[in-house]
Amino acid sequence: MNVGHEMYSKLCGDTWVLRLEIGEEVLASIAELCKKEKILCAEISGIGAASTATVGISYIENKGEGKTLIIFDKRTRYEVARH
Repeated sequence: MNVGHEMYSKLCGDTWVLRLEIGEEVLASIAELCKKEKILCAEISGIGAASTATVGISYIENKGEGKTLIIFDKRTRYEVARH
């Protein structure tokens, strides 16, 4: 199944396997898959190389709206899910 531009994803049992091409944004691709598949909690591991990597994850409390899961790097925040 192709989820985004070049990213390839496949569900193997209860594990999603992603393959990204050179130049694809790692967090944007993960956020896209999480939104599409409604993934609210995950463990992420990887094999490969990156030119740079700074990653964070946070829950932001929204008054009266629950929590929002955010993953981010130095440049961009990706809202993944609200609950």
